[in-house]
Amino acid sequence: MKEFLERNGIVILRKYFKNVREDTLQFFLDGILKSHFDAYRELGTGDGVIDHFIIGPDGNKIVIETKMSDDEDYLDGIKIQLPQYLEREHSRMGFFIIFYIDGSSTSIEEMRKEVRSISTTLYDKYSIRDIIIDLRERPTPSKQKSYADLRAIKGIGPKKVKNLAKSGIKTLQDLVNTPIEDILKKTSISKEILISYKEKAKKLVNSENQRQ
Repeated sequence: MKEFLERNGIVILRKYFKNVREDTLQFFLDGILKSHFDAYRELGTGDGVIDHFIIGPDGNKIVIETKMSDDEDYLDGIKIQLPQYLEREHSRMGFFIIFYIDGSSTSIEEMRKEVRSISTTLYDKYSIRDIIIDLRERPTPSKQKSYADLRAIKGIGPKKVKNLAKSGIKTLQDLVNTPIEDILKKTSISKEILISYKEKAKKLVNSENQRQ
């Protein structure tokens, strides 16, 4: 499921939805779960709404709580909501799923550490597994090679790569050779930032040339 969503799911969803948010992802996840399990979505309880709910082969209940990575209170999902739902449903097993998207302020590595630290404190009472689904935008395989070196510059992510591509810049060498004035005409990147990018690109290109 994780691999499918990371490789194909977000690409498919972006074809039909302008903004892919938690409710859209939950709907997509619900379809995957129901194709494999006896699964339900958004079951109302006295303490709130359970995002997803699975009946295991032995009749045990498995509760799933989902959060977006740019939600400032995403840790509440595993600290507060999931334990409450597990207790209410008399279940010991739960999954905490985070949809990780571009623009998140916390890195995946740090987020995973935070979540696992909390799940460890709950281990005596509950068995909670975390899944972080990386839905950040990636260049297509045909563009990945030419874009890889541009992303070596700190601050240049997928959106900046697309922006620079508007002026024909796909590599560090393109960035070094293209006049700032030409880039400014076709992108929304400020002059100050472009100057910084060009300086960093020159250093990286020179370093690579020296190694050769």
